Amino acid sequence: MVNKVMGADERGTIQVDYETIPYWIRYSQRTRRLHLRVKQKGIELVVPKNVKTPAIEAFLRTSSAWIKEQHLRIKKHADLFWPPHFLPSESISIEGHKKTIHVIYGGGKPQVRHLSEQLVVQIPVTTLLVDYESVIQAALLKALKKWALERALQSTERFCVQLGRWPKSVRVKTQSSRWGSCGIHEDIHINWVLILAPAFVLDYVVAHECCHLFYRNHGVRFWDKVSQLMPDYQQAEHWLRQHGSYLAFEHK
Repeated sequence: MVNKVMGADERGTIQVDYETIPYWIRYSQRTRRLHLRVKQKGIELVVPKNVKTPAIEAFLRTSSAWIKEQHLRIKKHADLFWPPHFLPSESISIEGHKKTIHVIYGGGKPQVRHLSEQLVVQIPVTTLLVDYESVIQAALLKALKKWALERALQSTERFCVQLGRWPKSVRVKTQSSRWGSCGIHEDIHINWVLILAPAFVLDYVVAHECCHLFYRNHGVRFWDKVSQLMPDYQQAEHWLRQHGSYLAFEHK
């Protein structure tokens, strides 16, 4: 069963067996067909601009078995890298290793220290209880992005020394459908959530984008260049195929 939220045509729910799963619609001028993305919060339905509501509802109904399978898979692995809540004793994966959140109070701005088995989050003594989790979350996300950039820069330097060519800049950003990109002006962007994955995975994405400084396509010469930097790069590709969908940050 498909139900729309009253007064909000772009959101609704679908009943799969005995579970109600929320969905939201994103209209796109670029897409030519309906397709689904099952996420931790529900289902994102990407729809061409000219598709009408009855066709959308029919597509959801005919996709219910696949939705159920993917939804169960996501739920099973939801806590593999991210905690259900940003609170003490919960854990986050850093470079493939689980780190327990430990919170202390102090002066000044929130800050995070990365220890061998802990992420020590210092928050202001003035933090209100209602803001407690959001302050911890904001501090951790800022730290994760900082560490991701540091690692990306280290990897870039190591690979570019071998290649004899450097990008104009390296940045980290949120990318919904890419692990990395190398623009026509030779600016490299790396998806910051890769800091959660084992170190060789982020290294591979950096190596991949550095090789695009030479070749803009994915031809034989491109992959030869990648294999020169990382002979076992297929291990990282396999890891991303198996686990990459669980890296996305979708909390709150």
